[in-house]
Amino acid sequence: MKSLRRRELLVLAATGLTTSGVSSWAEGDYPNRPIRLVIPFAPAGPTDIFGRLFGAKLSDTLGQPVVPDNRAGAGSAIGMDIVAKAAPDGYTLAFGTGSIPTGAAMTKLPYDPRKDIDPIALLGIVPLVLLAAPNMPNNLPGLIELIKKNPGKYSFGSAGNGTTTHLAGEMLKQKAGLDVVHVPYRGSGPALQDTMAGRQAFLFETITASKALFTSGKLQLLAIGTKKRIALMPDVPTLAEGGVMGMSATTWNMLFAPANTPRTIIDRLNKASNQILAQPAFVRQLADLATEAVSDSTPESARAFLLGEMNSWAEVVKLAGIKPE
Repeated sequence: MKSLRRRELLVLAATGLTTSGVSSWAEGDYPNRPIRLVIPFAPAGPTDIFGRLFGAKLSDTLGQPVVPDNRAGAGSAIGMDIVAKAAPDGYTLAFGTGSIPTGAAMTKLPYDPRKDIDPIALLGIVPLVLLAAPNMPNNLPGLIELIKKNPGKYSFGSAGNGTTTHLAGEMLKQKAGLDVVHVPYRGSGPALQDTMAGRQAFLFETITASKALFTSGKLQLLAIGTKKRIALMPDVPTLAEGGVMGMSATTWNMLFAPANTPRTIIDRLNKASNQILAQPAFVRQLADLATEAVSDSTPESARAFLLGEMNSWAEVVKLAGIKPE
């Protein structure tokens, strides 16, 4: 506990977020001290890697240190709540993900994503891919036909209740009219293992977590969850091309500030973000993380995207009859 408390104090001191420093800087010369970037997931995962790469680029662009601060737990709710309750001065930011709308659809969050955080810029889109067991058909129309001919016989796996991989499977059930059972696991690893073994018919997963399995033929890659084919995997059809219309299955990364952060600061950070995401070398780095860079986001378009995601996943949860916790 003492070491944790010391760590927290060091982060606060490094970012100037002690009580004496909260309001001591003028908005007009922003930024003139270190910025705290809360990454609401554990170190070494894909969100952390992207967040740290982005933070380093943001530091170079703004001319001030950007200090990553991992605050994992509760599907990103712990870290996001810290930012929601921080001073709206641009010195505490969040590297948010698609876990925000799925979390809001499944449980009561300690903060309100619609009111307590300000979207700055959508940074990247992380597609989910639809994977099938080796003993299943090797294309989406064939998978749908088989399941429809055998209602209630098959099941699909996910990384856990309320995860994006779970709700993407529920959305596929709804859009394709499938009678198939959800089986939650404690993480992606066991869900992938059981699908490889044929105990689950299919699952959705990130490219990063599953690439080695579908490239080696241990799982069948049927479709990608984006609305259009992506340059990273140009030969992989979309869900719509497989006959499932009106569905996308992605997660994403977005930069947030506490609500009521001055617009001049939001605009400064938005401009810097778009400049970073337009750098060819950085775009290539993100491609290695199976992430599509977004370099034309505005605060308004980012907010519209967030609200659209919240409405979409809330509807999936409602139609699936899932009772939020």
